[in-house]
Amino acid sequence: MEPNYFTCTLGQAAALGIQQPHRTISDLVDALAKEHPDLPAVGFPQPGSKPEDSWTSLVFTFADVKLCSEHVASTLLHDNERVLSKRQTIGLLCPSTPEFLFTWLALMRLGHAVLLIAPQCQAPAVVNLCKTCEVSLLLYDDVYRELAQEASNTSDGALECKGLPFPEDERQSTFLPEADTTIKLPNALVSEGEVAYLHHTSGTSSGMPNPIPQTHRAGV
Repeated sequence: MEPNYFTCTLGQAAALGIQQPHRTISDLVDALAKEHPDLPAVGFPQPGSKPEDSWTSLVFTFADVKLCSEHVASTLLHDNERVLSKRQTIGLLCPSTPEFLFTWLALMRLGHAVLLIAPQCQAPAVVNLCKTCEVSLLLYDDVYRELAQEASNTSDGALECKGLPFPEDERQSTFLPEADTTIKLPNALVSEGEVAYLHHTSGTSSGMPNPIPQTHRAGV
């Protein structure tokens, strides 16, 4: 097997002249959807409706991941066109669910950097992170509605908070578009050196969490 970028160390790749094949995270998702459309890409455990019921799993293929991220990107843009038409950093407050994955990928597909906020943050920490990263829009899962609203109130109106567009009773069906739906998204020209998303520190040593940016190149 010939060595490639993902099986080499950075030093080996540089010595062999092997370049990273994908510029952005969206490029990587699209390539995997084309090369391995039916292979499982990600799965989520699903509890039964009753305590005694067995757990199941919700699995998405690489083709699903691409299509779902495009569909969610179109939905977000339709609901927030005024804000999302301008490239910026968007905050995301959500548990590790399909909603989180597809919103994260969707925002990057639209050309935005995404501030991933840990749910254990208190409202002042959320506001401080958003202020540091110049975030004016925070998208939140309904389970964190109170925290998001408290953060918005603490920000004195500087932070707009909006719930994710996934109905509680039919969440799974909202990820994939209807079979005859045509999705048209603006062409987001993003370079590999631009910030794709931001993690943050815990803030235990400094008092407030500090953002840790990751470029598309690093993310890929």
